[in-house]
Amino acid sequence: MELKGILSSIQNSVRGMKSQTQRLELVSNNIANADQVAKPGEKVYQKKRLVSKSFQPFQSKMRDSILSVKKSHHKHIEKSQHSENKSQVQNYEIIEEEKIQMVYDPAHPYADENGYIIKPDINVVEEMVDLMSLSRTYEANVQTFKSTKNLAKKALEI
Repeated sequence: MELKGILSSIQNSVRGMKSQTQRLELVSNNIANADQVAKPGEKVYQKKRLVSKSFQPFQSKMRDSILSVKKSHHKHIEKSQHSENKSQVQNYEIIEEEKIQMVYDPAHPYADENGYIIKPDINVVEEMVDLMSLSRTYEANVQTFKSTKNLAKKALEI
């Protein structure tokens, strides 16, 4: 379903809030599992990220959006037949990074025969920075939603 005008702004804000919520959950899981140690023979927690399936580089997006102009005569230019871009629902997928960290700790009960334990390679400081950035982006989407809602209310009063 395609929405136009003020409603499309609300739809974009809602989409943004949904994707930011998913990203916030993944980052918080990454932080919670940053110090997890894998038991011998088990797989260690993998850092997870949310990535858009329909990612398209900016240059190719621009190339696709250029309108074609048809000529009926070499001195005339026909009106372009502009087809509106339909709103695309972004599909996201969860990517697991396969980075691990080998830490020398022979006293740990899960250490291997060489004295190493396997931990996920997650930098908690980077994850906290991502968490703050994502929460601010979510707040910006909420504010955009509220502003659009107030604008629609004012328009209905006229």
